[in-house]
Order: sequence, then C-alpha cells, then structure tokens
Amino acid sequence: MSDHALVVGCDDYPGLRHGNLRGAVRDALAVRDWLLLPTGGGLDRRDLTLLVSCAGEGAQAAPGEADGPASRRELSRAVRRLVEGPGGGRLYVYFAGHGCRTNPVDPLLSRDAILLTDFDPDDAPAGSVGVTALRSQLEMAPFGEIILIVDACRDLPFGNAFTVGPFGFHLPPRAGGQGGAARVYVLQATAPGETAAGAESGGEFRGVVSRALTDGLRGAGAAKVFDDTDRTGRPYQVRWTTLCGYLESSVRGQQPRYYGERDLVLATFPDGSFGPVRLDVEVEQGAATDADLAQLDVKIAWPVADDAAEDGEQRRPGPAPVTVDVPPRRHRVVARAGATSAKTSVDVYADDSVRLILKEPPRPVRGTYGPGARRSGVDILSDDPASVLQLRDGSGAVRAAGVAWLGADLAAGSYTAIAIGPDGTQTRQPADVFPEERTSVMLTGTPAGGWPARRGPLAWASPAAWVAAADPGTWPAAARDAGLVVAAVEADQPAGPGTLTPVRSRPGNRAMLVYAHLVPASPPRTVIDIHGVRLEAPSLPGVVTSIVVSGGDTPNTSVGLFDLGLLDRPEAMVMLDRAQGLLGAGRPESAEILLTQVRRASRVAEVLLEGIRSAAPPPELARGRPDAHLLLEGTPWAVLVSPG
Repeated sequence: MSDHALVVGCDDYPGLRHGNLRGAVRDALAVRDWLLLPTGGGLDRRDLTLLVSCAGEGAQAAPGEADGPASRRELSRAVRRLVEGPGGGRLYVYFAGHGCRTNPVDPLLSRDAILLTDFDPDDAPAGSVGVTALRSQLEMAPFGEIILIVDACRDLPFGNAFTVGPFGFHLPPRAGGQGGAARVYVLQATAPGETAAGAESGGEFRGVVSRALTDGLRGAGAAKVFDDTDRTGRPYQVRWTTLCGYLESSVRGQQPRYYGERDLVLATFPDGSFGPVRLDVEVEQGAATDADLAQLDVKIAWPVADDAAEDGEQRRPGPAPVTVDVPPRRHRVVARAGATSAKTSVDVYADDSVRLILKEPPRPVRGTYGPGARRSGVDILSDDPASVLQLRDGSGAVRAAGVAWLGADLAAGSYTAIAIGPDGTQTRQPADVFPEERTSVMLTGTPAGGWPARRGPLAWASPAAWVAAADPGTWPAAARDAGLVVAAVEADQPAGPGTLTPVRSRPGNRAMLVYAHLVPASPPRTVIDIHGVRLEAPSLPGVVTSIVVSGGDTPNTSVGLFDLGLLDRPEAMVMLDRAQGLLGAGRPESAEILLTQVRRASRVAEVLLEGIRSAAPPPELARGRPDAHLLLEGTPWAVLVSPG
C-alpha cells in the first residue's frame, strides 16, 4: 500500500485587510519537496495533492504545479477523496497559513480553526475549518497512520466569536479498511493563545516551525538518533518524538504541541551521511591530586552499527578541556587521572560540551552472582509521582516501564531513560549500562501549571483533580449512589445564585475559594447549563465528573472523572488524573500503565482500561459520535459543548 499526502499552503487572504502572508506557500512547497524525495517521504506525485494560494510577496507555484487553490471547497474535496479512495499505509496532511481560536469570550466554546483563502470575517464558516473536525474526518480514511501538521496561529485576533464551517458531510469509515482505527499523530506549531512566527534566513522568508520541521526531516541535529542495533545499513533515524523534541528545543518564542504514541520512523540515513561534530570535555579536579591531574587521559568511545566491527574510539591526554571531533551519536566519555576517574554517556548530535568530576574508585560491592560481582542494570527515579518511566534500547523498543521508579537488570549497552510528563511530552537522558555496574538516573518533572497553586502530590495533577479532591464535605451523600458533575468556571469569582457552591481547598494548601456548579448525575450522561453554555458530560455512579476552566490570558480546560472513594488518596488521584490526560494526548499505552495501579479501587480506571483494550471504546463515554468536533479538547471523555 502506498503512502499519500495532502499539502496546503495559503498566502493569499483577500478577505482580510493586510492579511496576506509571504511564507506559507514556500513552507508548503518545501514540505512537498521532502515528501517526494526518494530519501524523504518517498511518495509518487500521483499520491500527493498540493493546494496553494499565492500572494505577491510570497513564493509562486509554477503553472500546473498545484492541484488547486487553498480554498475551503478544494480542501473538502481533497479530504473526501482520501476517505473514499484506496487508502494506504501512511497519510501526511500539512497546512501552513492563518489560524486562530474561535471564541475570545468563552474558553469552553473556543476551537482551533484554520483559515483558507476564501475566509471572510463577515462569513467566517464559509472559509474556515476546525482542526478537530479535520482530524475527525481524516480518521475515517483507510490508512494505518495519519500525521497531521498545522503551522498556524492559535491566538484570538477577532473581537467576536465565530463558528467554524462543517465539512458538509460525515463520511463513515471505509468498509474493510483502516478507517477510524489509524494511529494519529498531530503537531501544532504553537500552544493555545500563541502566534506562529516567520523569519528571514538565507534570503527566504519561512515559518520558523516549518523551517525547523524540514531541516529536522533531513536529519538536522538531534532530530535524528543513531540506532546501534540497526542491520539495514541505515542506522540514523528521524523518529516522531526526536523530531518533535528537536522542534521544542530549536524554536524560540513558540511552544510546539504534539500528540501521538509509539515512535514511528519518518526518515533513515546510512552511516557517514552526517559530518563530525565537536565535543568539549571539561574535567573538574574533584578528588584528584595535582599529581593525578598530570596523568589525565580522556577516552571517547561510540557504537557502530556492525556486529563485526569494534566501537569507535579516540583518546586525548590532558590538560582539560579536551576537544575532539566525533560522529553524531551516543558517546561514552571516560576520564582517568591517577587513582581517580569519572565517566558519563552523552548524546552528541551538534557541537556540545560535557563536564566530569574526578572521584575516588567505588568500594567493591558483593553481588548476588558471586564475590565481587554486581548485576549490571539501571535504576531510574523521578520526582513526579505519576511520571511514566521507560527504558528504551537503541532501536526505540521499550525494555522496561514503571511509574515514578524503575529498576531493570540488563546487559551492558546503550539505553535511554524517558519520563512522560503531564502533557505527554518526554524528558530523555542517556542511561548506558556498563558491565557489572548499576547506572542511576534522576529525571526531573514539571508540575502541572494552572489554577489554583497546590502543594504536595496534587501539585502534579490537573485543576480538575484539585477541585474534585477539595474538602470532601462539599459533595452530597446522594452522589455516592448516582454521581456528580462539578463545573468550576473561574477562580475567585463572586458567589452567584442557583447551583453555585463554595469549594475550599484542603488544609495545608493555599486557601482559595472556588465557586462551582454542582449537578447530581444520571448515568451514563448528564446535561448541565452554565452561563449559556450547554455541557453534556459523562457520568458514572459514585464518581465526580470535574470540568474546570482555568482563567488567564490563555485559558485552558481540564476534565476528569474521579471515584469518590479515592478523594482521600492523593497519590491514586494523581495517577488516575494523569492517565486521563495521557489518553487525551494520544498515549494509551502509557495511560494503561497508570490505570493498572489503581484499577482495583476505581470504576473509572476499569472503564478506561476496557476502552483501551477493546476495538470499540464504550460508546456512551468515549469519542466516536457524529458531533465529535464538539468534544472538549484534551480529554478522552465525550464531553459535548454547545451554546445553551
């Protein structure tokens, strides 16, 4: 089955005053070029649809080069052809142009939209498409993998709210095809509320994210990783997570957001495809004497993708710092000075430096396999109590996984420790294992941001968990037999009439008063109206459904379902909350690790595990309804939001 692509670039916006762009079409053409490269996407031109609308200051498509303008009609037609077509293995969809959020007043109703060349603020639906609606429709296409990349703003440029235009059709999954079961990967150029920037470089104006994207796909810097287990002759790989991590680190002033699990490979390169990089090795004296330092010797070794070949190696005498040119990949650096030594492993894919501190040799430890022997392996610890930890080998295969702490006995070799945080992003660190030695790695997480400030374990949870785990006396006893929906809209707002109830945070935490709407639930779904907004929320007996809209310049919404019996167990609350967040971020396998920790005490965990492990998640609770474009973003639950 062949791969397919839909590439859209829009510079021309006649309905927007001073709205023309000058980098979107150039970005789209650059992505098109990579997709058609035999060493890139490898697509046949017949399997790629290019829609562009050019403006005077931007790049110009050659006559006959494009398949149509970047209009809403042509985009709709192209998507329909993909859904009704023969399908294939992988589908790439790329958009560059204007984008925005749709509602500056009510975050619950705000959606991400892309704007096409026929967009007019006076008739916004006619020239716009919701990102969630686009994704939902693409998921009906018969492909195994779908990659959606949107390089567009996510700010609020319009003073009034508008509704994005529907596609005008709802296509079901193709019979016998992959429709609805694809692995989906989404990359957006910014976080909500941010703008997507462009910059001049090399005489060309392009979007900073799209430029980094095409550079990364061609193997720039740490967008690639060296697989020392490869036996195909192409050990350099650009993977989804390494590419997205490269974008995060190389783009300044924006926060790219990405979604999806499993490390699909986007590009491969043979050894020798990339020039050497410089590594500066700095050595601190530490426990060494001046006499020891006079004997300083530094060795840098690196793996090769050949069982018959020995590892590469360079040695340099002191004094430090020592500078060497090395091939881009994982390197093991060892410094010896008399009786002292130090060693570390470091990924070097661009010019970099590493610092070692000389220490006395460790005392011999009696192991379990005989006098003086030690089991080789790795121990990984995170300060985040709900962090999903993984240990991966050079091929990206997960060799061990755990929560907050992970220990594994492994043969000596190259490994990488990974921590998956609250928003699904990864922290990576080399964790090479040396013969008869234990490698220890400490990974530092980032507590959940937002409202209100918390201390203790719940600092690692979302606002939805904070509100659900407030003073237990708040929730009526009747909720234990049915359920409860709590929707907190703002912090510190005055008490109002009707169902508004004060919720105080637990003693020991910052005392902030939250006013929430409480509604007894009627499983499986409950309808609640808040300030003219209608929510249709999932509900389970004995469960609090918590919906929280955080205030600020860039409001965000969090949703979670929490068993009443867990409200006094903050560690379990954090794990259940994190699992739901990871499901919303497209990481079901990571979520499953957390859910198994609390499944015996949580009906919510049982329902989610059932959905993960079955081909069809429970329809009354999960995605999969025709109006799925109304789903509250960032949650696995089908919370439908519409004007009251």
